Amino acid sequence: MLIYHPAQDAYHCVFRLLLLVDAIPELEEERARILDFYLVFPSAMSLIKWPATLVAAKQRSKAERNPYRTPINPSITFRSMQPLQSSAIRCIAAANLIDPIALEHGTIRRTDTGLSPLVTERLKLYTQENKSSIDLVVNDLSSIQLLGRDGLKARTSLMDYRYDSA
Repeated sequence: MLIYHPAQDAYHCVFRLLLLVDAIPELEEERARILDFYLVFPSAMSLIKWPATLVAAKQRSKAERNPYRTPINPSITFRSMQPLQSSAIRCIAAANLIDPIALEHGTIRRTDTGLSPLVTERLKLYTQENKSSIDLVVNDLSSIQLLGRDGLKARTSLMDYRYDSA
């Protein structure tokens, strides 16, 4: 039996990453991967060690639900998404929607290349339908520094942070 899940859908991953780079024109590749994970699994945001400055976001994150199956082990699921996310990022770079030179240095930077009106409309519709989780990811979660003991990698427990140069 085949079961669909957007975490393993390459096209959905491209779509989510386009949503992220439209909202945040420049971000680290590792940050993009973490934020993408929480777009797929919004209920997992309740497991994050939120900073004291984002206590309201922590409360809002508890109300989030996953439209699809919840991961049994978020860390393993996150790691399993890595090849797909990397391919999606390279695909977006090949379409010149993000700067391929910046990407070589681990930064995703949106270019001036426009999206088709259909994709723009779909992104707008998706954003409206998932407003609360997207707001949490784009406005709150993305504001946490990436590196170090108090960084996003450490707070989410999705990536190793011990060797970060923060």
